[in-house]
Amino acid sequence: MRYPYRGYVTRALFAMAVVFGMATGVRAADHFGERVGPGARLFVTKTYPGHGKLTEKDFRQLADAGFTVVVNMWLEDVPGYCMGASKAGLAAMSWNLGMADADKDERTDRTVTRQGKTTRYTLPFSPAGWAKVTAQIAEQAKLSRTYPNFKGALLDFEIYDENSTDGFCETYDDATFTAFFKEMGKPVPNPLPQADQRRAYLDKLQVLTLYVESQAKRVGEQARTLRRAIDAINPSFQIGVYGWGAFKESIMRNVATDRAPVIDLDATLYGRTIWSNAFEGGYDADEPDARGLKWSLVTAAEMSRDARHRTYPAVLLSGHYPQSPGPGDGTQFRFTVRQSFNSAAYADGYWIWTDWAPPKPWTDKQQWIDAMMAYWTEANAALDAGDWTWSIRQKDSVANPKATAPKVIVTTDGKTVLAWDPLTGRKISTDKPIVWTAVNPSAGKAKSQLRIAGWSLRSTQSSTADPYEVGHGVKAMAMGDVDAQEGDELVTLNGGWIKIWDPASKCQLLRFYVGAEQTDVRVEDTLQ
Repeated sequence: MRYPYRGYVTRALFAMAVVFGMATGVRAADHFGERVGPGARLFVTKTYPGHGKLTEKDFRQLADAGFTVVVNMWLEDVPGYCMGASKAGLAAMSWNLGMADADKDERTDRTVTRQGKTTRYTLPFSPAGWAKVTAQIAEQAKLSRTYPNFKGALLDFEIYDENSTDGFCETYDDATFTAFFKEMGKPVPNPLPQADQRRAYLDKLQVLTLYVESQAKRVGEQARTLRRAIDAINPSFQIGVYGWGAFKESIMRNVATDRAPVIDLDATLYGRTIWSNAFEGGYDADEPDARGLKWSLVTAAEMSRDARHRTYPAVLLSGHYPQSPGPGDGTQFRFTVRQSFNSAAYADGYWIWTDWAPPKPWTDKQQWIDAMMAYWTEANAALDAGDWTWSIRQKDSVANPKATAPKVIVTTDGKTVLAWDPLTGRKISTDKPIVWTAVNPSAGKAKSQLRIAGWSLRSTQSSTADPYEVGHGVKAMAMGDVDAQEGDELVTLNGGWIKIWDPASKCQLLRFYVGAEQTDVRVEDTLQ
């Protein structure tokens, strides 16, 4: 079940609760419920506009722009941060490193990379390292009992070290390598392979997977200890996990509970396409808006759907980055805002990361922030109003040179025929009545491939194929190219709603309301 936050209404109700609490001596209610869940809109205040120190005006700007959670990047004056956020009607969270630096004189508790280089971090499963992290998060959990809008701590497992690893993953130090062979009851290699050759050595023996799994289990045990420490203070205090690597799943699984689902902070959607060394800065600045938005929407929807099917409670929030490469006029933030809108409307929410300097040609960071916030205000207000076509109606910054001519969606109540623009969801005005064609290849094609089965559509050709989970009240369907990009989409009519689906991923691309009296749908090349 989705429960997107209604920002403006929520803040008004919270203000009333604060007044009531002051008058009666009762502490104001927890205005965002017990947890951060689907529909959340997080902003990490790394550079807003300086070193994360927000003024009352800054908190108000974020609240007015429709964000629901602000994230303290630098952990400076957490109580003051929580109070500032609370006055603006915002929930708060913190951003923390998930790994601990090794003590300077500790030589045996340092992670060694697969390249044989020593990092500044403790071993991934180090009791001493995890004790430091646990102590910090436990103190924050204690604050959440005083400041009920303080919802949780986000743990960053990216490796910020010149000797980087492949995310948060296994170590190849002497002690861990030696202990692994003893655990298996096998003789320890003598002499030990050089550190940069150990991964290949394990792979040759066909025990590399066991080596990684052994460490993942120990990481999971430490994460479970962290969760127990938090539960003893505030069982509703949530943990978020950012990063990648072999141990991320083990951490998330062991910090997630029914009362405090883990927040999976994914960064796949930072740019217009997936990160690649083929592009300067890792991202393609020239990908057309339409293609980039479809890719990111489908990716976010697939990841969120998969997160809901995990064996532990999890909420996946898609990360977006307005300083990724884009148009030379500095308007990449417009694409980012449209991306984030789609992640909230068609997936489970989003989080925003920014960097130090504004993109060129901007010279004033505050002016850039103000321009972004004005656009987010418009986008998030559309979300709160249930205007699910807002993003697609916006003007593209980078046009699609391979755009196709979209077909027209037509519906009928059995008497009158109406036409709809599939790119905006708006009714098309015509001078004369539209003819409902006797033969409809678009509907026939859909019906030959799919059949209605309650709230879903199932394949007529395979009993094992995953269904389209289109929702209740589906009355009719059709197929055709309606998104101006090559290839057909599936169009369904559900209780007055037109829903457009991507056939490959079975993810929803767009929805708009046409009226509960409509009973059939077709896709036409043109209006006759």
